[in-house]
Amino acid sequence: MIDIDKKVLTSRYDYDLDKNSIAKYPMDRRDNSKLLYVDRRSGNLVDNIFSDIVDLLDSSYMIVVNNSKVMKSRIPARRVTGGKSEIFITDILKDTEAYALLKGKFKDGDKVEILTNDLQSNELTSNDLQSSDLTSSDLPSNNLLSNNLPSNDLPSNELQSNNLPSNDLLKDNLSTDDFAIVKSSLGEGRYHLEFSNTVSSIMERYGKMPLPPYIDRDVDISDDNRYQTVYSKQLGSSAAPTAGLHFTTSLIELLNQKGIAVEEITLNVGIGTFRDIKTEYIDDHIMHTESYSISVESANRINMHKRAGGKVLAVGTTVVRTLESSCDDNGDLVSGDSSSNIFIKEGYQFKIVDAMITNFHLPKSTLLALVSAFGGYENIMKAYKYAISNKYRFFSYGDAMLIY
Repeated sequence: MIDIDKKVLTSRYDYDLDKNSIAKYPMDRRDNSKLLYVDRRSGNLVDNIFSDIVDLLDSSYMIVVNNSKVMKSRIPARRVTGGKSEIFITDILKDTEAYALLKGKFKDGDKVEILTNDLQSNELTSNDLQSSDLTSSDLPSNNLLSNNLPSNDLPSNELQSNNLPSNDLLKDNLSTDDFAIVKSSLGEGRYHLEFSNTVSSIMERYGKMPLPPYIDRDVDISDDNRYQTVYSKQLGSSAAPTAGLHFTTSLIELLNQKGIAVEEITLNVGIGTFRDIKTEYIDDHIMHTESYSISVESANRINMHKRAGGKVLAVGTTVVRTLESSCDDNGDLVSGDSSSNIFIKEGYQFKIVDAMITNFHLPKSTLLALVSAFGGYENIMKAYKYAISNKYRFFSYGDAMLIY
């Protein structure tokens, strides 16, 4: 048991992982992933397949999922002078305005041309993404990506200069009528952009999925479907709420038939979710902020379920953070639109969540700290060691745990 009055070293949440344990592709069928059952009271571990969840749960549970939809936020672009660039949209502000990361330096009023092709040379590398969070109200200056991943686990997106097409060829073959104008710089490669068309249509026509850097491959067309949950609705995330990727429509129907309700909330996952903890002590870490929304109807149904003695199963850390952020002192869920920078770590007293489904997370991450707070540090470290030994697949496209 941790002494919550003492500062905790970030290295407490470190572990070794071979890069071959990182899933580059999802399973052929979503609910064919492994599911490691973790009993947080006894510490017992049991191997399952995700589809077994129908048998593992009874009608005392209500499942809460995050219905946020991942934006196809990486858009190939170039300067009007022909230099390569890329737009990485992080926050949609209005129909035609957004916050975005841009490769290269730009000044107010500059035009950024949008390209129709997705050249490998146009991608932002991990060194270009310099942000912890890009919401309108919170723009701290921290590196986005973990420096603790082995260098060969980060995709190399640079082409040799002699292999790049000439600027004339780019202009002839890749030009579109769409563009963005820089309204203002937010610092560290972040800009307020105004587009020639709606942001959603720009992303749909030219964008691609923002797979995390540890998935060391090019994006392909299957990611448009598999990097979204089957219940995704509300466009706004820079990364998938990955615990939900294992659900299928038929699996949800089977759960409903068993009397297990599935409720939806929305939390837009920011790129801050990729950040590891860089401070020596975990308490010194500045948590990123993400926006969320809970409807009146969902809040009422969840509250009624809890008051009747039911249990809440949160699908993913995003749902845990949303539910725990929006609970009042009486443990009742409060509806509405808000934002959260809650940092859940050991010693936190959970108010509403009784069980959770989660994937396996990066070392020294706030997500691993949250899971350790819920499942118990010793239980979770034991589960991770077991999962590595038994060839579980890690991270976004990997396997899952059911902790209850």
